[in-house]
Amino acid sequence: MHERQSRSVFQEGFAQQGEAFRVAFELFVLNLAGNQQGLNNMKKMLPLLILVFSAAVFAQSDLPEIGRLTDIKDKTKVYIVADAYNLKWILKSFDKQKTLVRVDKPDDADFFLEFKTIASGEYQSVYSSMRYETGQLDAYYLRDKKKVVAWSDSAKSGLNMPSIQLIKRFLKEFAK
Repeated sequence: MHERQSRSVFQEGFAQQGEAFRVAFELFVLNLAGNQQGLNNMKKMLPLLILVFSAAVFAQSDLPEIGRLTDIKDKTKVYIVADAYNLKWILKSFDKQKTLVRVDKPDDADFFLEFKTIASGEYQSVYSSMRYETGQLDAYYLRDKKKVVAWSDSAKSGLNMPSIQLIKRFLKEFAK
């Protein structure tokens, strides 16, 4: 079974920091196992280890704030972000409602809807194979240039694609 996972910039940054930490830690252990020179090298490596740990802590400041759906209930202009295939399906459901207006430029939006595939792959058996996908839809707005997530949900493929399930779910909850 092959599985592809979509990774955010945040996750990529942590993966790179994790690799840097692994290399630094291996060098640290190798130096510990050595002689007095190894101990001196270990002391030189300490600032690098501190830098790697502190980078992980500071990266967390980029996390979005968590809001509520009521934060965007009075807003009407939305910019939709999705790959071309899923955007087509999202727009079929979105265009049926009359409350929200889709805008073509992010600068014109009151809030954003962002769909992303977070996992996909293929199940294989002796008799057949079946593709699967897990998707996530986030509704967010910007406050002082910081992302505030007002609504978020995920869905797995089933009778409908995740993008269709999620836009219908969002529109239903937004209309309440």
